[in-house]
Amino acid sequence: MSVVTEKARIAEICLTITGMNGAGSMPRSLPDADLPYTVLLTGECTRRREDNLISIERIYRLAFLVKSWAEGVETEAEELAEPFFARFEDAFMTRPSLQLTGNTTRLEGVQNADLGNDTGITNIELGGVGYAGVIFDLHVLSMRVMTRGQ
Repeated sequence: MSVVTEKARIAEICLTITGMNGAGSMPRSLPDADLPYTVLLTGECTRRREDNLISIERIYRLAFLVKSWAEGVETEAEELAEPFFARFEDAFMTRPSLQLTGNTTRLEGVQNADLGNDTGITNIELGGVGYAGVIFDLHVLSMRVMTRGQ
């Protein structure tokens, strides 16, 4: 399974979360109308080979941005972010193979996907602007068969 394919599916799942306005790669700028937005970052990977089978565990960092700290009244950004802890859990913990809603077919090659740690509500900088947000770790275990010559 490729990183590009897994990230595309993760973005699709993020877009099913109530209140989410966008998900994908890091934009050059992020207008308020696009918030909340989840930036998908490719994290570290562990590979293991057993005969001709390769297992790959990759961590994706889901940088959820809810609101600029400079906008709105004090504590508003934090209050807006809090419901998303449960919403991310609902979206990802119910899809152990990154399947879409109503689809029981796993994403090809994905054996398991678990939402792991999160940072709690923190400052996330994008283009010099500080956003209230949360970084979630999504652990994706996939398998692929090596063919001769690889």
